[in-house]
Amino acid sequence: MKKNYGKKKKIKIIRSNKQLYFTGGSNLGAKNARGEKLIFLNSDTVVDKNWIKELVKFANGHNQYLIQPKILFYNQKDIIDNVGGKYTFFGFGYGIGRGETDCEQYDENRQVDYVNATAFMIDKDFFWKLGGFDECFRYFYEDVDLSLRAKKVDGKSWYCYQSVVYHKGSLSFKKNVSKKVIFYYLQRNRLITFLKNKILLHLKHFSQMSKHKFLINWLRFWELKFFIKRRKFSLLDLGCGDGSFLHLARQHGINALGVEKTPLPHPHIIVSSIKDLKLDKKFDVVVMFHVLEHLKNPEASLKQIMTLLKKDGILVIEVPLIGNFTEKFLQKDYFAYHDKSHVNFFTKNKLLSLLNKTGFVVKRKGCTLLEFPFTVLTSGFKKGIIKELTGLIFFLPLKLLSIFGFNDEIIRLYCVV
Repeated sequence: MKKNYGKKKKIKIIRSNKQLYFTGGSNLGAKNARGEKLIFLNSDTVVDKNWIKELVKFANGHNQYLIQPKILFYNQKDIIDNVGGKYTFFGFGYGIGRGETDCEQYDENRQVDYVNATAFMIDKDFFWKLGGFDECFRYFYEDVDLSLRAKKVDGKSWYCYQSVVYHKGSLSFKKNVSKKVIFYYLQRNRLITFLKNKILLHLKHFSQMSKHKFLINWLRFWELKFFIKRRKFSLLDLGCGDGSFLHLARQHGINALGVEKTPLPHPHIIVSSIKDLKLDKKFDVVVMFHVLEHLKNPEASLKQIMTLLKKDGILVIEVPLIGNFTEKFLQKDYFAYHDKSHVNFFTKNKLLSLLNKTGFVVKRKGCTLLEFPFTVLTSGFKKGIIKELTGLIFFLPLKLLSIFGFNDEIIRLYCVV
């Protein structure tokens, strides 16, 4: 390195008298850096000429950030190494998009659970506010740990698709470190990361589950993939809300488009009501999650949806139901009555009759066991000790009845024409 770069005035080589590993070496470099921003870049990479410019442009005045580029494999430049990291409830981290062909499915800047240490940028003051890399890690999960610590102080990890780096794949590391050592540090550091950050993770994932933005969308997506039995298909998400399911579908290479009356800014969401929607194309799949109960004329909407489906297209519809044991027990406190924008309340038979009337045939009932409305408990908390105890007593039996299909509170149906 000294031979290749030692004479370049813009490059300063810092020599250590002892082995510091990746984390210690990175901290040593950061201590000697003089700029406002730090960029960490693995030695086995080749960079696009504008990669730093795009990261700086994306940061644009923010300071509590970590930003990584799109990382592609060097030997297969159309194959994705990763576009950020996903951290699971059970403490496993993995690269989003890894091994997928780059077909612009990730060409939108977005927040991720963690940045990959192959290449990322961070504000120097923020890096030291976090304490730098935890040097007990040596290598593996140090980037996950740093990103999770950033989240604790409201920092955010981002993926910037306009910035591109090509990764050769840890060639020197694999050559000099045995498989046993790699396995040991992977498992050790995964456990350390989980234990250090477990309170944050539990709160984060509980929030995601309660808002139907994590486990429920995963269940919906993989159940749909299993039902349709195709790797690639087109999808229209009607009433897509914040686009969380839409984003998940696009993240897995699905050609997906969303429709929402008042969406968050998103390049793949059309601002329109279903009634006023005009599209020139047809779709393999149309999904409507908790939308039909909001529509003034659900029959007309379903007939319009039929015109948006291809010949063998599938409609996936999910709605809350009334007429079950839970609704009879809670009456006006039942969760479906809480949302004042609901204008339709469906029993199971009423919904099936409506679908049949509009020409749809139900082929399968989906699994909604993760979507328990907890109003059996929460409504009791507001009405004193007697109601609270009653709710606690009846909660488990009602939920077990829901699991075994005798007390449908929410239903998801797969329909064909």
